[in-house]
Amino acid sequence: MRTTDAPSIRPVGKYVLIERDKHQGTTAAGILLSESQQKKERPWRGTVLAIGAGALDKEGERVPPQVKPGDKVVFQQWTGHRFLTEGDDQDQLLVAADDILGVFASPT
Repeated sequence: MRTTDAPSIRPVGKYVLIERDKHQGTTAAGILLSESQQKKERPWRGTVLAIGAGALDKEGERVPPQVKPGDKVVFQQWTGHRFLTEGDDQDQLLVAADDILGVFASPT
């Protein structure tokens, strides 16, 4: 993750910008994966880069996302709008906050 650069896009509303973790190219058992298999098996974990203001509830009040920039998250595998940043190989997603399943605990 680039910590000094501003995110390439600012999410609005209920959306969260996530940088997808890089795929290692091997399984947990050490088996090498082909390039086509690596493209199929995209990681479903990443780091929150930016958050929108939040969704509106029934009363019209903003409900901010439960994540913050820098959080390591797990999200539904086939969710979001994927894009690559110009001149970079950062794999980023705009994901609805509801599609984030959890936040990894920080290491102590």
